[in-house]
Amino acid sequence: RATYLFSGLGNYHRFWKENYPVTSGIQSSKPVQGSYLVYSGVDLGERPFSLTMDGNNFIYHPWTKKMIIGSTTINCSHLLPDEKGLQTIDQNLRELFPEWSWPAFSEGQILTGLREKAQGRR
Repeated sequence: RATYLFSGLGNYHRFWKENYPVTSGIQSSKPVQGSYLVYSGVDLGERPFSLTMDGNNFIYHPWTKKMIIGSTTINCSHLLPDEKGLQTIDQNLRELFPEWSWPAFSEGQILTGLREKAQGRR
């Protein structure tokens, strides 16, 4: 018998919450779709870095030569990416850092998934 049980089910907790007592502390949450863009073969030097500006993320991994841009969040439970939102983030970053060069938007790989969004990031 356990005093505490942690179940890291993420988006799938809603299928199990009926099995837990009300006092378990499970808060209401909802699934949201998030997308980000990955560029391969990018060389921005040997040091990794990440920047966040206006809620947009820019991550560079020199060991894999990948640049990750994103992310978008849509309050829905489907896996259709917010391509227009990613294009806007991409364009804003290109304007902020004109000295950097990376492939055209169409060459990036869009990755999309669901995550759980709870009140107050709980």
